[in-house]
Amino acid sequence: MRVYDANKDIIQKLKDEKKLIGQRSYNHSYPHCRRCDAPLVSKAVTSRFIKEPKLQPLTVPHAQDIGFIPEAIKNRFVDVLQTAPDWNLSRNRYRGSPLPIREVVQSPKSIKSIKSDEKTFDLMT
Repeated sequence: MRVYDANKDIIQKLKDEKKLIGQRSYNHSYPHCRRCDAPLVSKAVTSRFIKEPKLQPLTVPHAQDIGFIPEAIKNRFVDVLQTAPDWNLSRNRYRGSPLPIREVVQSPKSIKSIKSDEKTFDLMT
């Protein structure tokens, strides 16, 4: 069931349980997908962050050891590391790449091996 289709059922349930305080409709602007024009629904999620600035003493010196081609890119990369804000893990992406993180709910035997990045991408999207 789509979110907007659920509205009628939710309102009816609130009425049945005598918990509906009021109901009215109004028009307002709402974000839509630029590809398919479907309405976008904001979803509150629990957020977890990594404090990137605390990692700088570890990441910046190692970045100096990387052999960049062309060498000029090293300065840009180090600057990104030095100015990186806290990283929101809840976005499921790290600098544009899907994160291959899985939560083991039952047992270690339930972990499935992923053999290619393409499969990982399919699972994350």
